[in-house]
Amino acid sequence: MNSLFRLIGIPQHVPFCYLFAIYFLFIERFRVSGVPGVKSKTMKRFLLLSLIMPLLGWAATPEKILPKTLVLKPVDWYSQQAKAWSEETNRDQRNAQSWFNFYAASYFSMDAQAHLDQVVQSMSKAVPNSYELWLVKGWNSGYQLEALPFLEKAYARNPEKPESYGLLQLLSELQLDVAGRESFSKQLLLHSQLSPSLLSYSYNVLMSLEPSSVLITEGESTTSPLFVLQDVMKVRQDVSILNLDLLACGSHRESDRHICALIHVERDSILQVLLKAGGRDLELIVTDRQF
Repeated sequence: MNSLFRLIGIPQHVPFCYLFAIYFLFIERFRVSGVPGVKSKTMKRFLLLSLIMPLLGWAATPEKILPKTLVLKPVDWYSQQAKAWSEETNRDQRNAQSWFNFYAASYFSMDAQAHLDQVVQSMSKAVPNSYELWLVKGWNSGYQLEALPFLEKAYARNPEKPESYGLLQLLSELQLDVAGRESFSKQLLLHSQLSPSLLSYSYNVLMSLEPSSVLITEGESTTSPLFVLQDVMKVRQDVSILNLDLLACGSHRESDRHICALIHVERDSILQVLLKAGGRDLELIVTDRQF
């Protein structure tokens, strides 16, 4: 029956509500069988329960928010989860995991930065100096070097927890730290932080490229598996991977390694795609280098 309700889009816990209402109706009818005037009252009760119980069933149950490299959900689902985890933090403000899930769901639901900052501020008061707080502070700082001290503190507090690996991998790339990037790529694969389907798709993308191609990516979930394939499995290391979020950092964008990669891209393509990350100063780089 659960599979039937999933097929038509009703949560698994809703059928129980209907079964409870039917059970209540059966007991009431059996208990008052033959008593005049009770049948209509029983039916009213049943109708009331039929309306109320499904509504209770639609309330979202808080679920652990996994990285998008493992599971990808609709934005509405993340919005419902943000509400559910917000209620959990109200019930127990000292639960650092609830705060982390609340922030992650809010972030993935594309919540406003002002609200994310407010979540971090409230979290700082509730669970100070926790692994989850340092992780969230680093996440909230974006793909900038300012995020690194927070993530390093999170990693130092609990190096076996994998939530920090993806961001530390990208920040290693931001610093052009080859050994650091390779180390966190290995950790991501070792701790199963990438779904097999995502790895397979990323592998096919790399293998479809011409020799010494430049691949432009955006976000963590599209970039991390490509780095893992190159760093750990040694797949298509001739391909240069340029992440738009990291290219927004001037020092990273102007590094010799990335200038060499950009030489192989047509000038018009650079201006159309990369100006979005770097602003007008990138145009000066492209013009001065005479691509």
